[in-house]
Amino acid sequence: MDYLKRYAATTRHKVDMELADRFDWQMRKDGEKPIKQQMATARRAATTMTTLLRDFTHLPDSQAQQLQQSAKTLRTLADSLESLARFAKGYHAFYKAELQREHDARLDKLASERWGNNTVAVEFEWALIAELQTLDGRRALALWMHSQGRHTDTPAENFHSPFPSWTLLGLNKKREAANFLDQAIQRESRHTTIGFGSRHCHVGTIDYEQYLAARKAAAAQAQNLVHKLTHQATH
Repeated sequence: MDYLKRYAATTRHKVDMELADRFDWQMRKDGEKPIKQQMATARRAATTMTTLLRDFTHLPDSQAQQLQQSAKTLRTLADSLESLARFAKGYHAFYKAELQREHDARLDKLASERWGNNTVAVEFEWALIAELQTLDGRRALALWMHSQGRHTDTPAENFHSPFPSWTLLGLNKKREAANFLDQAIQRESRHTTIGFGSRHCHVGTIDYEQYLAARKAAAAQAQNLVHKLTHQATH
């Protein structure tokens, strides 16, 4: 995505695009701050050269002209940077807003493709992700993997889920679950890896999907059993 060109097409702040391109990453990351720092440096340097011209009155004409030209160049650069700093402030805000918009669109797409309008599936997966944020939840995952004959030499308390260690608030479970899944995808943690001499197991999303399927199957089996017992009790 060429954020710079897109922002330049929407703003009334006109700048030297070649100069803006050189500062592109810094503007996106830090806004106008690094540009203002360089602007101040350029102005101080121009002032220093002007002072030298005043103090060294017996300089040869060629050297005096070089200092004058350098001071002029630095002032021109400082003026360009001043204009770019105003541009950078808006560009930084635009970039952050675009990242958030893209993030929200990515989560909406993931949620739509994964759950559609199935609120039961959302609740189930949100609860499983929340469970995996706890030590007991990760132990349950470890014991399931051990039952598959996987990584049995790694202690159950040393298993880690593919998700970040954040707190789930439960305010918007669909968005929260999608965000956790997106983070795992962005971290490219598809495959389970072993570290620290087989002492730690970082579970990938492929194994998580299998665990999710196993938990869904177990929940369905339990629900069927409850339904069967309830049916027998009422007949």
